[in-house]
Amino acid sequence: MVVGGAWHSYDQDFFTDYGIPYIIVESSKESIEQSLQNALEVYKFSYEQQRQKELLETMVAFSEDGIFAIDESGKILLMNAYCKELFENDEEAVKHFAKGNKGTTEGNEVFVERIGEEFFLVHRIPLWVQGDSAGIVYTLKREKKIREDENLLRTELSKKGLHAKYTLKDIYGKSKSMTELKKQIARYAATDATILILGESGTGKELFAQAVHNCSLRRNNPFVAINCSALPMNLLESELFGYVDGAFTGAKKGGKAGMFELAHTGTLFLDEIGEMDLSMQSRLLRALQEKEIMRIGDNKVIAVDVRIVAATNRDLYHEVEEGRFREDLYYRLNLLDISIPPLRERTEDIREIAAALLPQINERLHCRITAFSPAVMDRLEEFPWKGNVRELCNTLEKMALLVQYGTVKMEQVSFIFHEMEQRGRHESVLTDQMTLAEMERKMIQKALQACGGNQTKAAARLGIDRTTLHRKLTKMM
Repeated sequence: MVVGGAWHSYDQDFFTDYGIPYIIVESSKESIEQSLQNALEVYKFSYEQQRQKELLETMVAFSEDGIFAIDESGKILLMNAYCKELFENDEEAVKHFAKGNKGTTEGNEVFVERIGEEFFLVHRIPLWVQGDSAGIVYTLKREKKIREDENLLRTELSKKGLHAKYTLKDIYGKSKSMTELKKQIARYAATDATILILGESGTGKELFAQAVHNCSLRRNNPFVAINCSALPMNLLESELFGYVDGAFTGAKKGGKAGMFELAHTGTLFLDEIGEMDLSMQSRLLRALQEKEIMRIGDNKVIAVDVRIVAATNRDLYHEVEEGRFREDLYYRLNLLDISIPPLRERTEDIREIAAALLPQINERLHCRITAFSPAVMDRLEEFPWKGNVRELCNTLEKMALLVQYGTVKMEQVSFIFHEMEQRGRHESVLTDQMTLAEMERKMIQKALQACGGNQTKAAARLGIDRTTLHRKLTKMM
C-alpha cells in the first residue's frame, strides 16, 4: 500500500496495471486551517503547562521554608533545596519522616517536629484530585525563623500607633523634686523590672510611663496602654488576653490578639490598676508570674515577653489592708515605684510648664497668644491645682480662647480665678456640712456619673462590690 503524494508521480494506469487499490483524498482549505489551529492550541497548552511548572519550581526553590511532596505510595514528587539540605539529600530520611507523620488525609494538620538539633513547625496538607487522594505536601518552618518573623511583625505594628511618643524631654520642670525624679526614671528604665507609678489624678502618669519606655532597651518595640477603669471587667479581660473565634457572643470572626500579645518584647502600661476586681487581679498575677497568657476560649498558652508599668491614684497598700487588692500582686507590681509630686508642691515649675504648653495650645485652638503677664503667672503659682497639670492646661486653654492673641492680662482673666476659687470653697463648705449619709450619696452619684451609669465600674471605683452598691442605691430611692 502506498500512502502519500504518489498521485502526482504516478498516473491512474500505473495503479490499475499493478492492481493496487487507491483512494484519492483531497484536503480542503478549511480542514488544513483547522489542523493548523489545533496544532497551535496544543502548543499553547503545552507551553502554559511548562511555564506554570517552571514558575512553581522557582517559587518552591526560593522559599524560605522547606517544602516537599509525596504521592500515595511515598514516592517523592517535589522537593526544594531547603529540604534537600535539611535532610542531607537523603530520600530515605524524607520517606521516614513522612511515614512517621501520616496523620489523617481529611484535613490540614500542624505539629512541631525535631529534625537534628532544631525544632520545626510542620504543616501537613493532603492533596486531592477530583475527589481522590493524590499525596501530601509538607512545609517546614524553623522555630528561629518564626520568632524573627514575629518580632518583625510586632515592630511593624508598633509603627502603626503602638508606640510611645513622649520622652524625658517632655517632662517639664527643673524643681529639685522633678530633677531627682527624672534621674530615678532613667535608672529604673535601664532595668527590666515592673514599675508602679503613683500620683494624683492629672499629674500625667502615662507621660511618665512613656518616658520610662523610651529610656529603656525596649524603646524600639511596642508600647501598649490600657485604662483599667474605662472598661467593664469582662471586656477588660478580652482586651488584655484576647480571644479565639466563637469564644463568646459578639466575638470577632477569627479571634483577636490581646494587649499582652501586641506588647510582646515591649511595654504594657496598665493605668488605674487599682480599679481591677479581684478575679482580674488573679489572672494578671498568673500572667506576670508565668510570662504566658491564654486567650479566652482557647486551651493553648502563648509565651509573652512584656515589661509592665502600672499606675494608680489609689493607696494600694491601704487597698490590700481592706481586702480589695491582692497582696501578692501588690508586691509583684511594686518592685520599683515612682511617686509623682502634685503640682502644688512644685509651683516653681509652673512657669516652665506654661511656656512649654503655650505653642501647643496656640496650634490646637488656632490662637496667637504670645505670653502671660507677670500678674497672671503669679496667680497661677498661688493656686492649689487640685487637678494638677491637667487642670492647669485646661485653665490656660480657657484663657487663650478668651483672649485669642497677644499677652494674657490679669484684668482679662481674673474672673476665671474667681470662679475656680468659688467652686473650691463651695465644694469645701458642702463637704463640711454634709452628714455621713449625704457624703456617701454624693460619692455614689459622682461615681455613677463618671462611669456612665455602669454600676459594676462605679462599685470598683468606690472600692466596694456591686451587691453592696446595689443595696445602697435601693436605700437611696
